[in-house]
Amino acid sequence: MFKQTTLSQTVYIQTDVESLQSKNNITSDNFFTYIIPEQEYMCIFNKLFSLDPIFAEAFPELEGSGIKIKITGEKWCGACYDFTQKAIRFSGPNNIKSSLETLCQIMFHELTHALQYLTRDIPYGERSADVYCITRLPIWIIRDAKNFSYISIPSKVKSDHPKEVKQLAKEAITKRSQGLRNYLVWFESEVNKLKDVHLNGGKEE
Repeated sequence: MFKQTTLSQTVYIQTDVESLQSKNNITSDNFFTYIIPEQEYMCIFNKLFSLDPIFAEAFPELEGSGIKIKITGEKWCGACYDFTQKAIRFSGPNNIKSSLETLCQIMFHELTHALQYLTRDIPYGERSADVYCITRLPIWIIRDAKNFSYISIPSKVKSDHPKEVKQLAKEAITKRSQGLRNYLVWFESEVNKLKDVHLNGGKEE
């Protein structure tokens, strides 16, 4: 169970910024303060709301950062973090089903991008974001996640060895702090060793 955290953020899930004045805030002891979206996006709103304590537990550094979440109808990305507006943008109606299936994974990746820009503690880049994101993901999300977009993790390894994948991501980051520049390559190599263990029936050679 995740501890509820009261923070001062505001999240906008919307298609029309000017329509915000006609909407009522939903305030509670949540990571975000939510504003009701257009009806067609309520499914995303409801799932985000239910995942709220997971985000609060995983990203305490983002307290008070005022990150917005928008549904913009863009087609060039499923979701992206816009550092110029401090906003996570979803692509809209054509991608709602896909977004719902991977929403928690998407949010962790994009919130990791937010950390890259806001705290400067994480190296820039999509592959770095994936590995750092994995260290914060709950085990059940790693196990059930779709394939990660930028880092190579075989599906069977991800589903059968999620704890080991998370531990390897943490070790990769430790190795980077110790001066290993190719920590991402090291991570993928170690993950592939887990694949070999899986193929050998769980026995290491």
